[in-house]
Formats: sequence, structure tokens, C-alpha cells
Amino acid sequence: MAATRLRYAGPVCSARKKETLLLPRTVNIKVAVVKSNRTKGPAKRRKGGPGRRPIVSITERQRRTLREIRDYIARKGYPPTIQELAEILGITHASAHAQVSQLVRKGYLRREPRKAQGLAVVREPED
Repeated sequence: MAATRLRYAGPVCSARKKETLLLPRTVNIKVAVVKSNRTKGPAKRRKGGPGRRPIVSITERQRRTLREIRDYIARKGYPPTIQELAEILGITHASAHAQVSQLVRKGYLRREPRKAQGLAVVREPED
């Protein structure tokens, strides 16, 4: 029987140690280790249905934001941009955006898509 020539195939990583394999020339081995972060089995369901509970009441800051938007529309005839609203309220652009998003989610404002000044007051808060 003829002698088989062996060549170095490089390190093979395992969870415990690194091993070096010597393989015949004609063998090509590719090893892939895939670990999943997902747990096995069905997803757990929460009690009370999907999503969050709807919050109908608004905070004092949201009430002030809504009042400033309403006053701006009454003065100028069109709604403010988020940047203008932030300057009026004395808060950052991101905070003004968050306030408006909460008011839209709660149903007090409506946004017109693809418009910078696309805010409309849908309903007034109950005092």
C-alpha cells in the first residue's frame, strides 16, 4: 500500500481547545458553528392582549405643548414646525418631537405626511 501524503489543514476551533488536523491532500473540510440566541419552543403570551394599555390623559407639559400649537395656529393660520415649537417651549428639538409623537399617539394631534408644518389639533383635552 502506498504512503499517503498529509498536509497541514490549519487550526480547528472547538469549544474546549484548539486542535491541529493533518488531512490527506484531496480532502476539503469546512466547519461552521452557528449559535442561536433564540430560545426553543413557543413564545410566551402576556395576559391582557397585545400592546400597551392606551393612555388617554395627558401630562401638564403635553397640555402646554397642545396649547402652544393651538395658539400658534390661531395667530399665524398654519401650524409650527417642530423646531419652531421647540423654540417656543424652550426645549430641545428631540423633546418637542417626543411631545408631539405622544400627542399623536393619544389622539390629540394629527400629522400630515411629508409636510414640515403638518400638525392639526384633533381634539381638546378635558379639564
